[in-house]
Amino acid sequence: MKKVFPVSLLLLCNLYLNSFSQDTIVKKSSLHENYILNRSYLKIGASLPAGLYGKDQLFKAYNNPDPNNNYVIYPAAKLGGVLDVGCLIYLGPAFAGNRLRAGIDATLFSLAFNQTDLPYYPQDENNKWKFWYFYLGQKFGPVFTINPFDRLMIDLSYKLNAYMSYLHHQFEGDWKDDWGKNLLQSEVSLNIRYRIIIASFQYNFGECLYNRFDTKDPSYKIDNSTFRVLVGFVFH
Repeated sequence: MKKVFPVSLLLLCNLYLNSFSQDTIVKKSSLHENYILNRSYLKIGASLPAGLYGKDQLFKAYNNPDPNNNYVIYPAAKLGGVLDVGCLIYLGPAFAGNRLRAGIDATLFSLAFNQTDLPYYPQDENNKWKFWYFYLGQKFGPVFTINPFDRLMIDLSYKLNAYMSYLHHQFEGDWKDDWGKNLLQSEVSLNIRYRIIIASFQYNFGECLYNRFDTKDPSYKIDNSTFRVLVGFVFH
């Protein structure tokens, strides 16, 4: 009897350890592999004007001596294009079974333009692209990525867009270069990624302040909100 008790105790311990190790193996095997990793991207697509940006925006001219033409017009924007190059940088480990992860969406280079259709152009000027809106800047903000299955990724992000803008148009009685900027324009975006392919839907909203980078010059603030659809590639 004295020998049976130690043997029984050893058998029970062995059974417990076996069951514990089996549970651990099951848990490890059921854990989804972490596919949410740092990536770089290149995206190109279309930029469509939204709201007032698709209409002529008129302002009173401060330095125009002609009372019959005493206004500044920022022409309605038309369909344009956009190029974004950046990276997704994740902070901390993935969670919820490696299906969720948070980080930073950093667009290091963003170039965009929107066409215009002016009622008239300077004499002997046939290059209409010289009178389009152009933008160059960067965008940074938090991103939250969901990996529902396989290598499919859904990125939700909010970014602040800092850029400068260029437009050649008529004001103060002459055709001139006009420069503007916005350091805190907002963007909300949705990315859908699968392996190396990415599709992106963005809504940029805010205003651009034009004053040729000179605080002594008159300032004109125009709405330049856009909806953008892009496709591209993701790299390691």
